[in-house]
Amino acid sequence: MVTPATKKTTSTRQRRERLSREELRELLLATGEEILRNEGMAAGVGSLTFKRAFEWIEEHRDLRFTNASVIGRIWSGLDEYRADVLALVADDFASGEIDAVAESLAPYFEAVDLTDPASRLATIRQLCRAGAAAALLPLDDGDAWVPWLGVLLAHCFDGQQPGMDRLGEAIRRSVSISNSSWEVVYTEVCQAVGWRFRPPLTASQFVRLVGALADGFVRANSVVEPGPMITLATGEDGANEEWHNFAVAFEALTFAFFEPDPDWTPPV
Repeated sequence: MVTPATKKTTSTRQRRERLSREELRELLLATGEEILRNEGMAAGVGSLTFKRAFEWIEEHRDLRFTNASVIGRIWSGLDEYRADVLALVADDFASGEIDAVAESLAPYFEAVDLTDPASRLATIRQLCRAGAAAALLPLDDGDAWVPWLGVLLAHCFDGQQPGMDRLGEAIRRSVSISNSSWEVVYTEVCQAVGWRFRPPLTASQFVRLVGALADGFVRANSVVEPGPMITLATGEDGANEEWHNFAVAFEALTFAFFEPDPDWTPPV
């Protein structure tokens, strides 16, 4: 006779055995990332253990695993597991920013008169105002930036621990992919309204400075109450508009790096 307890144990064992080694690895990585996002990283990654991950999986997936399922089969130990979870966070960093910015900019391209230099300049300013604010929002709420900060701190202070070399690789890969994407975005947006980088300044330099600027604003806002919006007469016919502090600084960088392209002609 099969008791309810035996039935549950048999069911759990069968479901566990259906997970391949790679499936279990992906489940534990996703679980570790979820734990760090939900519980924060104020204490670094010290709260992330195999025991905590197994408890989370049992609670949310009704699956049971032990150290024997993982150590020596997937990771050599806890340090390598933590490093791979942090690497996953690094790979996911900033994935939503570009989509948010693109969505916020679309209406301004519809209104620009490409034959009028003043209209193109006004559009550049509006792109700065709307795009910078949209780019900062995913970071300002902490959901993306706080885990990313934890990744950087872990690499700075625990970079010599076992397995942390893969974290360094993930950070460099993530930053490189993100920066390359932003370089394309900034270049294409300005080309669309007849602007270019001021020689000899480059897209790579601009992206690095914008990234540093955004990080500084988010850090400042995490310890000091954000300043009020700034009112500027940048609207239609000089109407007042509200600007995020970051957008004002972003616009200053934009005008330092970009200029009207003298060789550009509006599309027919």
